[in-house]
Amino acid sequence: MSVRPTPGPWLLDDQIDTIFITDADGSPIAAVEVGEGPDEAAPAEADAQLIVSAPDLLGLGRVRAARRACGRAWRAAIAKARGK
Repeated sequence: MSVRPTPGPWLLDDQIDTIFITDADGSPIAAVEVGEGPDEAAPAEADAQLIVSAPDLLGLGRVRAARRACGRAWRAAIAKARGK
């Protein structure tokens, strides 16, 4: 069974005690609760930023896999484009 992630971009909707992560249409993807203390806001914001970056990170993984699969042909095409 193949599972497809919700396409990006994902967005942050920062509320009083929760940071919501939504898709471009505003549909919810995840929620990160922000604690009450000042030392708890920064980790929650960092966690939310990491979640929001997931579609971009997945895309980079696909680029890397494609590059690896192309191997020598990839390098030859880049060299040709550079006139080598």
